[in-house]
Amino acid sequence: MPCINCGSEWIVVTKKNGMRNKTCADCRAIQVDEHTKYHNLQDEAKKLIEQFKYDLAIKKLRESKQLRVDSTRFFGKLS
Repeated sequence: MPCINCGSEWIVVTKKNGMRNKTCADCRAIQVDEHTKYHNLQDEAKKLIEQFKYDLAIKKLRESKQLRVDSTRFFGKLS
């Protein structure tokens, strides 16, 4: 059962997802990093909205949306 992203045979089985999350350690690290970046972009957008900087907030939300779309190469979308 190879990694769903790069095809490596060395997969990581997470406790929560069992065999659903079939990624190697390197791809798992990328996935976790993208997940963190996704939430940080949303938090930054929220702060910008509170400061009435709507154009910058929209830009951050578009970046987070694109990151979410790109993340489907792993198991499903970011949440």
